[in-house]
Amino acid sequence: MLTLAVDTSGTKGSLALGVIGSRFELLGSASWSREKSASEEITSALQSFLGDLNISLSEIERLAVDVGPGSFTGLRVGINLIRGLGFSLNKSIKSCLVCSLTAIIASAT
Repeated sequence: MLTLAVDTSGTKGSLALGVIGSRFELLGSASWSREKSASEEITSALQSFLGDLNISLSEIERLAVDVGPGSFTGLRVGINLIRGLGFSLNKSIKSCLVCSLTAIIASAT
């Protein structure tokens, strides 16, 4: 399942695209330092990122977003981007919220 993940919880923003199946295959990732607000950076970063991978939004099957901990404004930008994409692509995001602390713990075990 082609999955787009977004993290805007910290001072750097990041995007990742991968295939989730019996194994996870990372297709690409990008990060940037936030010189502007996250909302000014993320849409152009997403457009460039998907263009570099030659992937269209319509090909994405699952959406994920980091829900913290982090700055409220940064989290809100990432969550709203994923909600907007989910709505426009008719994709459910109910089970695709990711807590960065849980991800760190899972990667350490």
